[in-house]
Amino acid sequence: MVNLSYTKIAFFPVSGNRYLTAEERARAAAALAQQERLAKQEAEQKAQRLAERLRSLGINPDEM
Repeated sequence: MVNLSYTKIAFFPVSGNRYLTAEERARAAAALAQQERLAKQEAEQKAQRLAERLRSLGINPDEM
């Protein structure tokens, strides 16, 4: 069995903010994509509720 160990190296620009690793950037991108999917889903549900409310008032939202 081979026991491998490694040390992470972090890079910091002059601003002092650490550069993210490729894995960290991928995780951040996946989290952002998930947030965007949820926001889109919520907006679609809100639009559907509004359309239903307009129809209940006798207004056809498709003709607006």
